[in-house]
Order: sequence, then C-alpha cells, then structure tokens
Amino acid sequence: MKLLTPEEVGSLFKIKVRQVKELARQGKIPAIKVGKVWRFPEDSLRDWMEKRGVANDKSEIDSIVDEIISEVS
Repeated sequence: MKLLTPEEVGSLFKIKVRQVKELARQGKIPAIKVGKVWRFPEDSLRDWMEKRGVANDKSEIDSIVDEIISEVS
C-alpha cells in the first residue's frame, strides 16, 4: 500500500494542500492521520474515485474536485 502526502494529493487534484487537509479532517476523502501528519492510501483514493463514478476521465475528475472544493470553501 502506497501512502500519498497531502502535497501529492493536492497535485493530483490540482488543489491547495490546505484544502486537501481540510477534506481529510472533514472525512470527505480517505485519509489516515499518523500523529500530526496526514497520509492518503492510494488504493483507497482510487476506490473512492470509482465509487463517485470517476474512472480516468480528466473532465470527470475536475468535476468531482470542483464539487469537493465548493463543499470546503
């Protein structure tokens, strides 16, 4: 199991690290907190995206990310 950093997830979704951490804190994306550090299981993120109907289509991913950002902002 590969664990991604908030920076890697932010780069993947093209959002700020602060937003990634807020999504994790709110339980909106799969995450594990180890001490004070957030980590994101890559397999869990993929499963989460599939459940939301996102395959590898960039426009679908952008749509989901926009939806998530609007919930956090």
